[in-house]
Amino acid sequence: MKREINVYWNIENTMTTQSLVDLYQVPNDKNDLNEKLSTLEYQATNILSKARNAFNQQQILELTRMERDTLRKFLFIKKYRHSEFHHRYNHNPTQKYNISDHHRMTEYMKRKHLQHPEDIWFDNLRGLLDLDLEDSDWGRKIMNNIYPDDAAFFIIQVQGSFMAFCTPESVDDEFVMTRNAHIAEGQEYHSFFPISPRLMIILRSNLLRDASIQKRSILDDLPIQVSRSSYTAHVDWKPLSEHRFFFSCFKLSPTHVSIINQLLRNEHTTSIIHDSTYTKASATYLREDRGRRHSSNKGRLYEQRVKKNTPSPGRSRRGKKSSKLHMAQYVAIKVGSQLIQKRHMLQLYQLFRPEAAIKSLWHDIDQASKMVLMRIKTDVALHNSSLSYTEKETVKLNRQKLFMNLPAERVWLYLKICRNMSKFDKDDFKMQISALEIEGIEDGYAKLIGDSPKQELIRDMYLHATT
Repeated sequence: MKREINVYWNIENTMTTQSLVDLYQVPNDKNDLNEKLSTLEYQATNILSKARNAFNQQQILELTRMERDTLRKFLFIKKYRHSEFHHRYNHNPTQKYNISDHHRMTEYMKRKHLQHPEDIWFDNLRGLLDLDLEDSDWGRKIMNNIYPDDAAFFIIQVQGSFMAFCTPESVDDEFVMTRNAHIAEGQEYHSFFPISPRLMIILRSNLLRDASIQKRSILDDLPIQVSRSSYTAHVDWKPLSEHRFFFSCFKLSPTHVSIINQLLRNEHTTSIIHDSTYTKASATYLREDRGRRHSSNKGRLYEQRVKKNTPSPGRSRRGKKSSKLHMAQYVAIKVGSQLIQKRHMLQLYQLFRPEAAIKSLWHDIDQASKMVLMRIKTDVALHNSSLSYTEKETVKLNRQKLFMNLPAERVWLYLKICRNMSKFDKDDFKMQISALEIEGIEDGYAKLIGDSPKQELIRDMYLHATT
């Protein structure tokens, strides 16, 4: 029976549902691998069902050592089967492989009598699937059985991080479900594995126990902890199968959920995935609200340009870019966090979008932050360009016209984010240097635009607040 996954495709701003069979399928001539992968996925599915049932009943999740290790192996292989890893080996012949470990890989292929770099990937999968993590000597064995660089990466994930289950604190929040198997923040400080819109597994690096390193993470205050265990470690301690681990489901604030979703959204390529039982709400951030005239083609063009210029999110250290949240996005989250605590500000927002939910507000904040990001990037480009003063001013005028044609609520939020950019240290934007100013001139236009959403009023609001 083929495993089908429902997918919302984001192609040229259309939203269509199709099925995707065997997301990262192993070729049929490697049936032994397919069988082993199916067995691991079946075991992991049972463990995750056990977790969902426990957390739905507000209970602590109890896992055996074997269950915990099975889940950790499953998460790594989920990451390892990600297209980015497969593409790393999808080169023929080896001369086309130009990453820094080319020499080591070539020697390894000769020693293992492998013909193509891709054979290493399949061989590594076999070694990982056959590995018994209850064997006290598993670390040495995996280093001997698979490509050492990838073996070291596996050991770092298993021994260098702890696993935590999380759910959004607010009933209005959900985790974005992307096609990507996982996403990591920075130098693998955190790896995120969305299980459902309301459940996520996070692997947090043990390095973050060091306060000086912790400050490097944008999620340094993430409220998660190591699971409790049924044993006490001592000098002669050995891992035993009867050991038990007790996991709580940690609740994440709207701010934390927004940061994580921002990383996931930046990473998504062509689609968002969810099982047939999941809500469609996790895909709505790709869809413009129907029937809204001021959601123009220019607005969509703007979003495409911003996506093109947004820094790539975090990936592993081997030749991949690290993830960074831009200052504009961070300030937007801080502004949004204060705004939702002010009832009268929410009422102003709802004048633009009557009956809008909190998640709609966060989506608009995300879009407004991208407006700020676009402004910054174009300003930098203009500063470094050889255009004349008149030509530069023409570009700025066209950008201004573009912004004034975007949805009123996003322009309103954009003005608030811009005003508060100076409240943070530009060299370390996580450091706030003065109090935020949430209220502003633009608030006086909310009722006017809500009653009569004319483009002239949006223009007046923009010009009044920026001049």
